[in-house]
Amino acid sequence: MTIDRWFVLGTGIVKDVTTMRATNGDLLQRISLELAEGPKIADRPEVKPDAAPKKISVSFARTRFGKGTTTFSSDTPQIFARWKGHRLGKGAKVRAVWIAENLGEDFPPDYKVDEASAIAEGPTSHGAFTLSRPDDGWALGDYRAEFYVDDVPVETVKLKIVK
Repeated sequence: MTIDRWFVLGTGIVKDVTTMRATNGDLLQRISLELAEGPKIADRPEVKPDAAPKKISVSFARTRFGKGTTTFSSDTPQIFARWKGHRLGKGAKVRAVWIAENLGEDFPPDYKVDEASAIAEGPTSHGAFTLSRPDDGWALGDYRAEFYVDDVPVETVKLKIVK
């Protein structure tokens, strides 16, 4: 493979040609990139103050290391709420509260199902909270998990239990 580049002082790369050949010299691929117009100076984009990174990221899964999802069948044995910290303080308390939002007329709205917590050992600590299926199966409907770091709400993730 060879790469030929053309530079212009004050502009930078204006052309780039990458040529790939087989061991016998036959051409396999050639990619040519060329600057169509000169670079322009633009105003710096505005930085939104609310664009700060989240303290934790959360996903739900059927297994501890499985593919993330937000929809579960009523016979799912366990639901894992996996979390990963971002810039957590050492010893930060991560807490998850499972809430049944809307399960129909037989259940009160926003019913607290369970709660669990863990202590972060470092800024990028991670873990999983597990909620096991009740003996008679999950009630169908809408749920959410509210996550707190040191009792400050940082993330709310919704999930659904279906037949």
